[in-house]
Formats: sequence, structure tokens, C-alpha cells
Amino acid sequence: MLIEQLVHWRLQKPTNPLEWPEIHAGGVLLQVHKCICEVIVPSWISKPPFDSGLKSGGTLKADNWRMIIWLYLPLALLSLWNEDSPLRATNFANMADVLNTAMHLTCASILMSKRTVSLERRELFLWHYKAHIDGLKKNFPGFGVPSHHVGFHVYDFIRLFSSVQNFWCFPGERLIGELQQVPRNYRPGISFHFGNQGSQYQR
Repeated sequence: MLIEQLVHWRLQKPTNPLEWPEIHAGGVLLQVHKCICEVIVPSWISKPPFDSGLKSGGTLKADNWRMIIWLYLPLALLSLWNEDSPLRATNFANMADVLNTAMHLTCASILMSKRTVSLERRELFLWHYKAHIDGLKKNFPGFGVPSHHVGFHVYDFIRLFSSVQNFWCFPGERLIGELQQVPRNYRPGISFHFGNQGSQYQR
């Protein structure tokens, strides 16, 4: 009985495939590379690899992803899809909603990473993140991953622990990066001396 009701309900719904806006990923990635190479930044801002997103760029660290989302990707998208940009792409008019969706994610990322998070900033983070998810549902119907739901819990963590610096994993990321640079001879079970503090690690 239930199966028949589900089939009847589904037959009343549209059967056409869900359409997504066409994004020229190669052009976007090329513009990101151009921004990384040409944009002048202060010395305290790290630059991701110039070939980020390609196999030759290797695995990006968390700090690389942060700077791409905060700076280089917004610059690339604004230069391609903003109506007032002299470098705008031919399909910029169709990309306005997608651009807004991406900008909401950038704003949410910046707000949640502030060293001091007031109630206003916390609520603004939630608003931008929800707008980002709503934009994904509108522009890319049928697309959704569990991390979208998990992202809403960042709001709860900020409420409980304040700034994201209190619970993020950058220290672990840095240690992993340092350990990956240590020369090794692939002989298991041999300890080595590592770091300024003289810490002992077991291979």
C-alpha cells in the first residue's frame, strides 16, 4: 500500500532532469592561478602553490584552503562573473546567483575565524552559511553532502567555545606537515630525534 502511494506521488512530480548552471571550471581554475601569481599581498599572508587544484600542486594544507576561500577564489570569481569587471566572462549574467552563493561561503568562513566572536558576528555567520546552503539548493538542485549539515554545528561550537581557534586542527596540521618533511629510510621501529624541543617520535 505504501509503495503504491509513493509511486503515485512520484508520477505526479516533474520527470525532467534537474538543470545546473554550466560552470567553465577550467577557466575558473586558470583565473585562480592567475590571482595567486599576480596579486600582491603582505608578507604575513601565505600563498598557496601556484598550481593549486592540479596534480602537480600536491595536497593542499588547511591554511592553503583558508587563503584560497578568503582571498584568491573570491577575486577570481568577481573578476569573471561580476557585471562591472572588465575581465568578465561571456556567461557572467547566468552566474550572478552562483557568485552570491560563493561569496556567502567566504563571508561565513571569515566571520567564524575571527579571534573575537560577538553575538552579532555569530548570528551573521549563521545567516551567511544558511544563505550559502540555500544558494546551493537553488542553483544545484539535488546536490547535498553530509558536511553541509555538519557545518551548521560550527555555530553551536562557537556558542560553546567562542572563537574557532579554540577547537580547530591547525596545530595538528602543522605537525603533520613537519613530519612529512623528515627524511626517513623506511625501516620500521627505529626512533628518531625531531624538532626544536627534542621530542622523540617512533617511526
